[in-house]
Amino acid sequence: DIIGGEDDMYEVVYAECGIARSTAYKYINMWGAVFNNPAIPEEVKTALRGKSMRSLLLLTAAAREGEIDDSTWENISKATTSSEIRGLVRDVRGERTSSHTAIVLELNMKSGVLTARKSGVVEVVGVLNVSLRDTADLIDASIQRIVDACNIMER
Repeated sequence: DIIGGEDDMYEVVYAECGIARSTAYKYINMWGAVFNNPAIPEEVKTALRGKSMRSLLLLTAAAREGEIDDSTWENISKATTSSEIRGLVRDVRGERTSSHTAIVLELNMKSGVLTARKSGVVEVVGVLNVSLRDTADLIDASIQRIVDACNIMER
C-alpha cells in the first residue's frame, strides 16, 4: 500500500509496530537532529547507532541546537549507559532539559480525571468517562486512542 500522508504514516507505524504517534514523532526528531546532522562526525554517528533509544533521545535538543562540541560527542559515543550520556549532556546544557519544560498528561483510570503537570504545577484538564469502558466498546476504544495519541500516563 502507498502511504497517503503524514497522518497515515503514523497510523501505519502504530498498527505495524505498536509505537504511538508521539513516540514515533520523538524518534523521527532524534534521527533528524543526530543522524542527519552534518555537524556531528560520521564516526560518532556510527558509534551512536549501537546506543539504546533511551540514550539517543537524550541527545535530540542539544544536537539540534549545536551545543555539543566534537570532544563531547566523542565522549558520548564511548559512554556505555544512559546515565553517563545524561551526565555529559547536562554538563553542556546545565539543567535545561525537556523534563523541566515538558507537559506530562496523566489519566486517573478510576475517576477519569485528566491532569497536566509542568515544572511541579498540576492542573485538571478535564474528565473522561472511564466508568463506561467495560460496557461501551466505542468509549473504550476512544479513550485508548486518546491515551495512545497523546502519550498520556495512566494511573
